[in-house]
Amino acid sequence: MSASMPQFIGPYRIIAALGSGGMATVYRGIHRNGGAERAIKVMQDVGHPQAKQRFLAEARALQTIDHPNVIRCYHVEEADEDLYMVLELVEGGDVKALMRKNGAQLPEAQALGIARDVARGLEALEEAGIIHRDIKPENIFVTRQGVAKLADFGVLRQSNNPQQLTQEGAPIGTVAYMSPEQASGGAELDMRSDIYSLGATLYAMLTGEQPFTGPSPMITLLKVVSDPFPDIIRKRKDLSGATRQCISKATRKEAADRFQHAAELREVLSGLIEHIQLGGAQDDGPVAHTTAPKKRPRATPAPPARSAPSNGKALLENLDPEGLQRVLRRVRVADNGLSAWINLAPDTRFPSELLKAVLQHREVCFGLIEAAIMDASRPRPSPRRLVVAHGDRPSPGCGGRDIYGNNIPPLQVAASVLVSDDCFQAWLLTEPGAYPNRKQAQLALIEAGVRFGIDKEALRLAWNEAAPMDGRRLVASGVRMQPGRAAGFCVQLDFADNLKEAQRNLQPVAQGDLLAVWEDAVTGVQGMDVCGNPVPVPAVATVTPEQQSGEGTEIARDRSGRLILRAIRDGHVQRRVDGVIRVVKVHEIPGDLSADDAAVVSDEVVVVRGTVRQGAQIHCSSDVVIMGNLEDAHIDAGGSIEIHGDILPGEQPVVGIETMEVHGDVQRKVVAGNLRIEGTVEHCQLVATGDISMHRVVGGSVTAGGSVRVDYAGDALGTTTELWAGRNVPYDEQAHMARLAEHRLSVERKKVLAECQELRQEYEQQQQRGVRLEGALDAQVQQRHQAMLERLQQRWQQAEHSREHSREKLAKQRQLLRDMSGITHNADCQVQVAVLAKSGVVARIADADPTRLESDRHRLRVALHD
Repeated sequence: MSASMPQFIGPYRIIAALGSGGMATVYRGIHRNGGAERAIKVMQDVGHPQAKQRFLAEARALQTIDHPNVIRCYHVEEADEDLYMVLELVEGGDVKALMRKNGAQLPEAQALGIARDVARGLEALEEAGIIHRDIKPENIFVTRQGVAKLADFGVLRQSNNPQQLTQEGAPIGTVAYMSPEQASGGAELDMRSDIYSLGATLYAMLTGEQPFTGPSPMITLLKVVSDPFPDIIRKRKDLSGATRQCISKATRKEAADRFQHAAELREVLSGLIEHIQLGGAQDDGPVAHTTAPKKRPRATPAPPARSAPSNGKALLENLDPEGLQRVLRRVRVADNGLSAWINLAPDTRFPSELLKAVLQHREVCFGLIEAAIMDASRPRPSPRRLVVAHGDRPSPGCGGRDIYGNNIPPLQVAASVLVSDDCFQAWLLTEPGAYPNRKQAQLALIEAGVRFGIDKEALRLAWNEAAPMDGRRLVASGVRMQPGRAAGFCVQLDFADNLKEAQRNLQPVAQGDLLAVWEDAVTGVQGMDVCGNPVPVPAVATVTPEQQSGEGTEIARDRSGRLILRAIRDGHVQRRVDGVIRVVKVHEIPGDLSADDAAVVSDEVVVVRGTVRQGAQIHCSSDVVIMGNLEDAHIDAGGSIEIHGDILPGEQPVVGIETMEVHGDVQRKVVAGNLRIEGTVEHCQLVATGDISMHRVVGGSVTAGGSVRVDYAGDALGTTTELWAGRNVPYDEQAHMARLAEHRLSVERKKVLAECQELRQEYEQQQQRGVRLEGALDAQVQQRHQAMLERLQQRWQQAEHSREHSREKLAKQRQLLRDMSGITHNADCQVQVAVLAKSGVVARIADADPTRLESDRHRLRVALHD
């Protein structure tokens, strides 16, 4: 092609030159028959085979993608020795030109919007198995309507295509925006490399500078690989802390520490934009303006315990009158001032400090629900309604209080009935000293829906005797469900007969001690609440003696012929949450564990006899047992976790790869293999790769790779409560749990190898001893010695089998970690609310459409394979 601009390329008349790169020249053109103007990208060196292959690969890739945030390719042609593709023409220019127009730095909201659009385009690429490998400001175009589109796929690679267009070890792309693995010539690139490049591009849009520079491309390349990514706060002190954190996570050196998928980055960017549109920012950063921001010092983060007044005024002062009214209208007041709530769209959140400021501006000062306010600051995949304040309802003889703190006069009725949240108790409320008649009391019971467990004697006293001093009398009680128990071993120690079974757990034992006795199954008894709803007995799985016999134990019979478990070594007897009984070494903390204590790092079972206080840390490759409460402390467990108290509010997640059992309430994020919770889960996030079962849940989200079972879901206020079964756990949490599992299996394998070595040595020593004493011992002693050798040999063989089994498990776990991105949703599961699901509950299976309850429903079951 001549150096001058051609008049035609194929059937397209050339209007103007748009730009030129090392591989192609781009023109503005229009088909000779008319139509819309297009971008004509013409390859410069058609005779170069590899360059031609790249050009055609770009065209093929673009033709497979039809997405509003990716430049469209209509077709690719070859005419008059020109190879060209016809592309969508974007009237607006690239981001680099936009940066020059704005004086190098873009406003925060504009830069985040461009990055979010590009992340959406990357989602389409990821779905098609394509890696861009050259994301930079020059390859992002912005339309006149402000929509960003990803372009220039000249150095792409298809992640599922073994054919490579470049030699392994040769980095291709623009050096300053490359990921470290791309800069080092790594062949195994994936979407996380593009996520890094987009983070680096966002840095450039906000600072006007490339993240890395050097006197030569090679020096810049070395900086990308070895130097830490620069902190953007040094260049733009007016940015929100959340934007800084987003860039920091996207540009981590290790790919495993970044956002793992484009969708995750897009969700975070959408949340940041939502904050700015609302006039607020993340809690740990300054507030962004809705108009052009003025540079000002970075705000100092407020401590968690601080209330909104001082921060609230500053947040709302940044809004113009129209923006202020828009934000204030987000909070709705209903029920004559007895409740306040907000609606949130999918994947959006409302900053907690801004929400507190709005409530203060609306003069809502009573009955604030702190857990719901914090829950609003976390995005969820479904639309939701969150009740953020609730007043006290009046009753006969006793006034209430609305959310503004105003007194409400007492109810002008003789009696009313209050039903407990779990529907197992009902109280008759009257004016102290009053005598409601029989009809008034019965009418109150009917209106409250109470029809089971009514105490007739209490009712008789209610209309024959003066009411108690507080005007409150228990008039109905439900029957609690009694869970059944499968046949199995129950812990029974010779020296602890006076202790309950739960107290016998984790007691020290010696070799030969009795550990457990096999007991028959116990049939469960169905319960009934005061509203007449049956509470079914959960199914129990059948187990064999071998399944319950763990390490350090052996199955035997006592003199009466009963199956028993005995200890074959010293240690502590542990009944795990999965029912397995074993003898283990323990790392024991006799009382509370606090932040002042050293972090607990152990490969043994960790037992805390008290409460784990705020700031404490436990890193354990085995099980963790906490006898008290768990405050805002960090826990990673490679085995199961058992908590006898409550999991209290906090920011630190609790992570265990096997079953987690909580005997109390849960008020913060928990991640586990399986979850069993006996108390109430309130406004928090539960994530499990397996099944989740609990007594009651209100607000928040419950996400299980398997099934979800709960007795009571939601509340009378209509709070959105999301129950999602069969959903793939987010990649970063999967990977974290997989790494914990790999470490645990590695530790277990080392223990098995050591045990094999010890048993082998002991067997050989005893065998040599028998040869030396042969002829010196009578036949009976020799017979006992031979039996002992056979038992020792059997244990040795079992240990060798365990060694091989542990090797296979470790290999499978490492393969799972490599194949993590291939895990898909599980549709073979169900959501079951056994007793009562309230209005506001959202039940969903895998990727199917959700079931949203507009009214209460007794016994809800959602499954795809009914």
